Amino acid sequence: MTMFNPKREVYYTIDAFDLNELVEGEFGFAWDFVAAEECSNDSAHVIHPDLDGIAEDDEIQYVPARNIIGELVKREILPSGKYLIEVCW
Repeated sequence: MTMFNPKREVYYTIDAFDLNELVEGEFGFAWDFVAAEECSNDSAHVIHPDLDGIAEDDEIQYVPARNIIGELVKREILPSGKYLIEVCW
């Protein structure tokens, strides 16, 4: 039998709570990954950033993670790429 070769991808990883702090420091507003993405404990979430980022009239607490991370990439706070966000409390 031949070994199955799954696709290999590279992700940047960040803890959800570290991401929350980064967002608050950059935007000056509280934002919560767990609430925005409706996550459970001990989970991991792949985020493909939306490089359109956030609009001026967006209320930060309601913006999805893909737009938040996209905005951080646009501002060169985070490198461009896929993200694996780890949730554990």
